[in-house]
Amino acid sequence: HDLRVVVTGSNAAGATPATTIAVGPILAVAPSPLTPPAISGDGSPGAPLTITLATWSGDPSTVTYQWQRCDQDGSNCQAIPDGTSQSYTPTDGDAGHALRVVTTATNSGGTATARSASFGVRAAGAGAPAPDPAPDAPTGEAASPGVADPAGILDEGLGTLPGSVLGTTSCQEIVTDVSLRRTNFAGGGAARLRVRSNGAVEKNSPVIVSLEGRGRKVRRMEVRFDGRRLRAVNRPGRITVPLLPKALATGPRHTVTAVITPRRGRARTLTVKIRSLPCATRFTAGQWRTVKGTALRLRLDSRTPVQRATFALPRGFSVAAAKRAAVVGRLRIVSKPALITRLKLTAPARRQKGRLVASPSGTVATFNRRAITITGLPANTGIIEITLYWNKGRGPALIGRTRRLSFRAQLTAPASGAKRLKAPLKRLTGR
Repeated sequence: HDLRVVVTGSNAAGATPATTIAVGPILAVAPSPLTPPAISGDGSPGAPLTITLATWSGDPSTVTYQWQRCDQDGSNCQAIPDGTSQSYTPTDGDAGHALRVVTTATNSGGTATARSASFGVRAAGAGAPAPDPAPDAPTGEAASPGVADPAGILDEGLGTLPGSVLGTTSCQEIVTDVSLRRTNFAGGGAARLRVRSNGAVEKNSPVIVSLEGRGRKVRRMEVRFDGRRLRAVNRPGRITVPLLPKALATGPRHTVTAVITPRRGRARTLTVKIRSLPCATRFTAGQWRTVKGTALRLRLDSRTPVQRATFALPRGFSVAAAKRAAVVGRLRIVSKPALITRLKLTAPARRQKGRLVASPSGTVATFNRRAITITGLPANTGIIEITLYWNKGRGPALIGRTRRLSFRAQLTAPASGAKRLKAPLKRLTGR
């Protein structure tokens, strides 16, 4: 249709209308995905899977569905002929594969698609964790079977965003218990293999593999990872090996083997099997010194789209302004495809809660005494970063080395629901 406006002016002498030139025709806007669909279910053959519907702008008139079968890593996806409804029941042929659903929305303005994260299907009967082996068993299986992946972390997803710390070679998670294996044998005495991981595996926080034996009775010790001998830091009776995320990125299942050769008798082995996956989320908190005072940065990385994020602030980290409104920091949002949004955070005067920013795109940041909440995030948001500034004379000082402080955050994502995260505060050297 065409549009025009009729303006009527009136006074005591009467009224006169004036009509603008018609503008048009007005074209419909094609749909655009606001949130992607998400798959939920048991993940076993014969157990139905359902989807949480995608949300769209543009008021689509029709929405269609197509389920796809992919390789385990989410690649080489092919359409499933009968998978065209909002639910799908995996078959035995789907076991060991990943599934995803593609939704297509159409209106008079055009067509758009939205894809879910990958969802792994395990073999029938798999999924229950294996019982823990005896503490003194020389070998052990620490991995739990099944490849169910409801959060879609087998898919690269938003881990490919510019600057993301969730690349498969930069951040991995150990998803099984990793602990101690030990044995006693004639001629060598006691030997222990220990695998330790503190949270996310990154370049500056690797998995630590240590092997201990009685130095005088042991002639040689070595550690192998997936059959490959590793270079180790050698001490008398002890060797230590760091495992970086790049080594874990070669696949989800790994074997750590220790070989102990005593001065007398035959060699013995200790084995630990572990399972790793790319990090699904990462929350970090850091503080550094600025020219005028100090700055605090809270950053949240997610492999799946985030709808809402809340950052809790410890006591003493209020963002309230004093006598007049003031810029207290900035907000940076990175979404796919490579869209970076930067917004200033302005605190109202003399208020302990209120709005820090409201962008034309719909993003809103609010605060109260203890938290900052971000809503209305762009579709496919994978990085949210808040930087807060304190000038001299107000706000917290740079955290000392003897004081330990942690921050908490909560994100809401269609693929995984609400998730709570915690991060220790670290001292940074620059912006």
